[in-house]
Amino acid sequence: MGISSSIKNHLKRAVFVAMSLAFFGCASDDPTKLSFKSSNSQSLLLMEMDPVAGEYAASIASFDEPNNFVTLSLTGGTGRLFKKSANSNYSYAIVSPGAYVFTGFIQQESWALCFHARTFAFTVEPGQSLYLGHLKTRIHLAQLQQQVSMFGPISVRQGNTVYYRDGILAPQILTPSATDLSRAQQYVDQSMPRVQATLTPATYRSAKFDVGHDIFGHTLCLGYGRQPLPNN
Repeated sequence: MGISSSIKNHLKRAVFVAMSLAFFGCASDDPTKLSFKSSNSQSLLLMEMDPVAGEYAASIASFDEPNNFVTLSLTGGTGRLFKKSANSNYSYAIVSPGAYVFTGFIQQESWALCFHARTFAFTVEPGQSLYLGHLKTRIHLAQLQQQVSMFGPISVRQGNTVYYRDGILAPQILTPSATDLSRAQQYVDQSMPRVQATLTPATYRSAKFDVGHDIFGHTLCLGYGRQPLPNN
């Protein structure tokens, strides 16, 4: 007997939720509760996003840079979603030190851009407070809306995520300027009373990674079946 479409959708939703929770921990949106010192073994990441209304997020994941391989999986690795809060254009996360890569940009957990072909990697050291810079979310939202308009679907069943992979812009973020860094440091000093940190600007390197699929064979930005990629 075949599995009904209703049961499949419930299974897909359960898998999506489980993978999202396991893959990407959300960055916090209450800076007053964060406690961090430079003596920590973990690291602090801070990102600024455009003040655009709506539900969207940028994702990063731990990265094996020599092999162009995202090491995030259900059994290990680190991933974070950066979401702009209602009270600030800044989003932050605590991560394990190491190399990371920008993996995608997602809206309403339904439509997503996959940065697999053109992205940026960076490294964070233990106890370091790294300012990632200003992500130009308006540009990514515009491309995402263009992809949906050109290729559909304009509506997505709950639990499904449509990934767009071809011709996707690289993350619209640059190594922070001195002005941006100073403004971000002011935010930390004023809005994070329990954080003792001096921000360092991120330095980016061009990167790429392979895509995978879910247990039903549908293409994801990460997922199963991914392989290391050559550097050529």
